[in-house]
Amino acid sequence: MLAKIKRAFSLSILAFGFIAAPVFAIEVTEPAGAAHGFPGLCDINGKKLADGEFRQWVEDKRLHIVITYKFPDGQVFEENALFRQHPELTQEKWSWRETRNGKLSREFTADFLTKAATALTHENNTPKQWSENIAVEPGRTFAGFGFTLALGNLRKRLIHGEKIELKAIGFMPKPQVATVTVSHGGIDRMRMSGRSLKGDHFISKFPNEKVLDEIVYNYSWPLFPYIWNEIKFHVAYNSDLEFIASTMQKITEEELGEEMIKRVETFRDLLARTPVDELEVRERPRVIFRVSENTWLEAIVRYLVSPREAGRVKTRLIKKLLAALNAAPDKVMFPAGANR
Repeated sequence: MLAKIKRAFSLSILAFGFIAAPVFAIEVTEPAGAAHGFPGLCDINGKKLADGEFRQWVEDKRLHIVITYKFPDGQVFEENALFRQHPELTQEKWSWRETRNGKLSREFTADFLTKAATALTHENNTPKQWSENIAVEPGRTFAGFGFTLALGNLRKRLIHGEKIELKAIGFMPKPQVATVTVSHGGIDRMRMSGRSLKGDHFISKFPNEKVLDEIVYNYSWPLFPYIWNEIKFHVAYNSDLEFIASTMQKITEEELGEEMIKRVETFRDLLARTPVDELEVRERPRVIFRVSENTWLEAIVRYLVSPREAGRVKTRLIKKLLAALNAAPDKVMFPAGANR
């Protein structure tokens, strides 16, 4: 059952600067059968967040897995996955669905056979949908709990020092496929059912250029249910950049209050438990400038926000930021007319 899966997984976003052995077929060394259990979802301090149910069975030569978590506030998270275990481990379907009091909030799906993936989110009660063709390599591409099964069957190779390349389907929120290099990071201890158990520490590494080319949305991480969001304006090179930075930061801080500081403290605690050692995480909104392709500068403010509040917070901030920046035309020069 789930309680017997004594493996810890860490995610680090690091540079892609090594050679790893590709794997195109995963031999099933630990065949999965019927299982049923009721795991609890807890935060990093052991506080229970949700009641869970894990169901696993074999039907029509396919392994079916359904994992459900029910939260006290009416939220329900459900993951479904379908696999073949012969002649090798191959994932065929995956989905993640979130509801609140029976109303759909978000849904992500991936069909490995038709090589199609979809995403559905809601912002300000307005649905947003994406549908993409994805590059699936059978036996090498996984999503969600599929990585748990893949790592379990690759364990013998990994503990002997191999670095193995797999493919991951992720949603940001548009469906994407990225190369993931997995390795064994040693043995860790973890708390489970009031006991301290030893478990394998696996490390998954993504290439920077794949993961960091746009905002990363943490839509499905209950331990840290926030996203990094940003607002961007184009300004002239001869604008007062110090004034722009201080104005954007001050207004964003006032809008978010002390909540962002608390969120970053939680984020830092989580990062401390991963191999990410040198990542600078600021408590307050951060303003950066970047050269744009259209000969203007991009003034960008980044901040943490709840996904459900992202649209409303962004709308309020844009109005306040524009009012403050437009009030100082001698210091802030925006594109005019058709150049906007």
